[in-house]
Amino acid sequence: MTDNTNSQLVVRAKFNFQQTNEDELSFSKGDVIHVTRVEEGGWWEGTHNGRTGWFPSNYVREIKPSEKPVSPKSGTLKSPPKGFDTTAINKSYYNVVLQNILETEHEYSKELQSVLSTYLRPLQTSDKLSSANTSYLMGNLEEISSFQQVLVQSLEECTKSPEAQQRVGGCFLSLMPQMRTLYLAYCANHPSAVSVLTEH
Repeated sequence: MTDNTNSQLVVRAKFNFQQTNEDELSFSKGDVIHVTRVEEGGWWEGTHNGRTGWFPSNYVREIKPSEKPVSPKSGTLKSPPKGFDTTAINKSYYNVVLQNILETEHEYSKELQSVLSTYLRPLQTSDKLSSANTSYLMGNLEEISSFQQVLVQSLEECTKSPEAQQRVGGCFLSLMPQMRTLYLAYCANHPSAVSVLTEH
């Protein structure tokens, strides 16, 4: 058993984990966990949101020092030492946030494509559901998936610009009308899709 409190190992959840015992730690994909103990056998102890417990180590990945979040509310930003350059901290924080946005949007795009190719498209050619029920389940996910790919591509193009010229918010704003239309249609269809799922 190794106590890891001095090395400050920080990990990010790759998957959701729901505890089954009281001494385990529940977390969601993307959560940051501070590891307090590493033990051979695949289970680590860590702290998240003020709770400490055990979790499977293969559900997380180590956050490298360059990826560690820099909090804008940290004391360093409030009262930096004389001669200290806060621009470097702000730049680091900006890069962490931007990387998180890119990873999240890219992962969402991959998951949409996976749901479509693994579950929904095969349903269209099967006789397990009526075409109307299949249509409710599909909704406009094909269009949302295509839109998501455009959004990811737009964000990636934005990050290729020099940092001072990057307008990440502008990428979202320019696509907002299309996003709004797609998700309003998705939300309008959602009760019908849930009804089909609960029936079957």
